[in-house]
Amino acid sequence: MPELTTKESKKEKLTKSIFSKVYGYEIKENKDGDLIRGGYIATSHLDSGFLDESRGIYVKDRIAKETLQKWADEINPGNPRANKVSVNHQREPHVTGVGIKGTARVDRFPDGEYGLYAETLIDKTKETFNDVNYRLEKGLLDSFSIEFTTKDIATNEYLSGAVQEVTFGDMIMRTLLPNTQLEGWTLASQPMNEHAIMIKEV
Repeated sequence: MPELTTKESKKEKLTKSIFSKVYGYEIKENKDGDLIRGGYIATSHLDSGFLDESRGIYVKDRIAKETLQKWADEINPGNPRANKVSVNHQREPHVTGVGIKGTARVDRFPDGEYGLYAETLIDKTKETFNDVNYRLEKGLLDSFSIEFTTKDIATNEYLSGAVQEVTFGDMIMRTLLPNTQLEGWTLASQPMNEHAIMIKEV
């Protein structure tokens, strides 16, 4: 999983994006005709890693189960920092969707790892809705990508209790702890995490 730096609301925030592969997802409308998409937006599996050029070392990330649970606890009541949904990291005032309150949960996979499941309501009033709907139906958007912050934007240092690093030879394994801040997620087209799966019943 590559390290990505994005500008959010004109603030220079260091964000890491984790992509979760979604297999065979279904898009359904509820009784109100709303378009809903559900799936695992993050998992605890060790990712494929990225080169930290500032330190000249390869870094692989995993997310602690406790972190996934904290994020679920933020999504469920509708925390506005954590529950907004965009497309391919294009952050904008009129978002593409929002996490549906009460739908987030952490599931245990057969391999012993964990996944954070959440459902997204796609905004039909957004001017790009027809394009997004087409891309979802045709499988052009077939994954999720979370956005999160591990560093203090003022000091560029890790937030206390956000990250634990262990060095193994010529690489670092980084665990994202509960003080890592979830900044929402996106509908994505470049999945990187092959372990995440989809529950079809939305």
